[in-house]
Amino acid sequence: MFNLQRYFSLTSAVVVVIATIAVITLYRQIAIDDIVESAEIENTGLAQSFADQIWPAFASHFASVDGAGLEGLRTSVETTALQISLESLTRGLPVLKVRIYTAAGDLAFSTAIDEIGASKAAHEGAISEALSGTVSSAFLRREDYIMPSGNPEDRYLVETQLPILGEDNEVLGIFELHTDVTDLMVRILETISGMVIAILLAFVSLYGALFLIVRRADGIMKEQYQDLLRSRESIQARNHELQEEITERIRVEKALISANEAAEVASKAKSEFLANMSHELRTPLNAVIGFSETIEQEILGPIGNEKYTDYIRDIGGAGRHLLAIINDILDLSKIDAGEEELDESDIEVGENISSCMALVRNWAEKAGITLKAEMPEEPIEIRADARKFRQILLNLVSNAIKFTPSGGAVKIMAWSSTPGGCVVQVSDNGIGMSPADIPKALAVFGQVDSSLARQFEGTGLGLPLAKRFADLHGATLDIESSLCAGTTVTVRFGACIEPPLEEETLAPGNQAPDKARLVG
Repeated sequence: MFNLQRYFSLTSAVVVVIATIAVITLYRQIAIDDIVESAEIENTGLAQSFADQIWPAFASHFASVDGAGLEGLRTSVETTALQISLESLTRGLPVLKVRIYTAAGDLAFSTAIDEIGASKAAHEGAISEALSGTVSSAFLRREDYIMPSGNPEDRYLVETQLPILGEDNEVLGIFELHTDVTDLMVRILETISGMVIAILLAFVSLYGALFLIVRRADGIMKEQYQDLLRSRESIQARNHELQEEITERIRVEKALISANEAAEVASKAKSEFLANMSHELRTPLNAVIGFSETIEQEILGPIGNEKYTDYIRDIGGAGRHLLAIINDILDLSKIDAGEEELDESDIEVGENISSCMALVRNWAEKAGITLKAEMPEEPIEIRADARKFRQILLNLVSNAIKFTPSGGAVKIMAWSSTPGGCVVQVSDNGIGMSPADIPKALAVFGQVDSSLARQFEGTGLGLPLAKRFADLHGATLDIESSLCAGTTVTVRFGACIEPPLEEETLAPGNQAPDKARLVG
């Protein structure tokens, strides 16, 4: 499974070879560049010296050279004199050969006499740059280079072409020098050999250390692999147990889904039953209320006993109270059964708030509670079901009056800053409730279990019904409350935002927005 030692050995060998070749190649190239640069500088100086000493004496000779008679130059007096002069000048220098070309590119002289008159094609590429007036050099290795002694040898050369320029920078001729750099190159090759040995020794030392580390790591990985195999067996066993647990959970979930579906069916049946029963109860209750009002008003004649009048008044009040409860149950049942629909129209919020206040004003006055409304001067229009909108307001205001002691205040506020949106807020400074009791107050038949709250009658349907009606409109209903500090209920219809007030509008007793008008 694990062959780290083999992989490491192969990879190390490849890396050592590549790294050694890269280092040696780079060093060799840098060394050769230095040799060429140095030789070019030296050759340029020599060629310039030769041109200064030789060219003036032989310029007319080279100017008269005709390409057709180049071979005849080998035995000319000028060639012999030039040969003697150059041998004298190059004696003791590493210059192996000197060539002189005419401006036309013809080889008019060479220290190797037999080269004179050679075809242009053999050297045309080498002197092309010099003919344009540029000094150029090249590093060459010739395995059969003909030495001045006439023997062929393996030599390393730097070949330099130097243009001879006239007064108008006209190329009059070209000097070509072959400089022997074999000794320098031999020393470089010896240095390269030493570098190779040093690099190999360094890599071998490093390889030995790393090999020990890799061998140890290989042993550790084999041990870990065995542990992994054992862990995999343990995991497989655990996976089998988990599969059994998942199977059991799926069975339980299916049972829960079945139970939930049965509960939904039972809830729907309950809602339908309550709706049917509510319809059945409303008919006799309406009769009871109607007859009690007829007797209370003595339409058919006097009762004769005032006690009976009080009794019939109580009967009528109890009937109306029971009818209100049945109507609430009927509305909730219809919503739960999905049968409640909205009869929407464009309504003016201020008018509906005023009509609701008129219905509860006497109750608030008898309870010693101040009731007021604050709204912007501009009318606020929204798209809503008018009856359900008023029902939301009546439920919220009734709750606020019910749980506010004598001397307290209930305030209704409304505002809008975007078309089609409205915020309605009902706040009081009554007994309040803790934040933890708010979800309970919003539950159907929910009763906040506190000694203060239990002093008041109620079925717990007011807030849940208001919340359901708000949901039908796509509105939101939020409650903020704390014990003995009052309650604020905010209902947001449509595209609405909070008013830009400096003071918090949710807390009872705060100032109304600017340009507000008092209603009631």
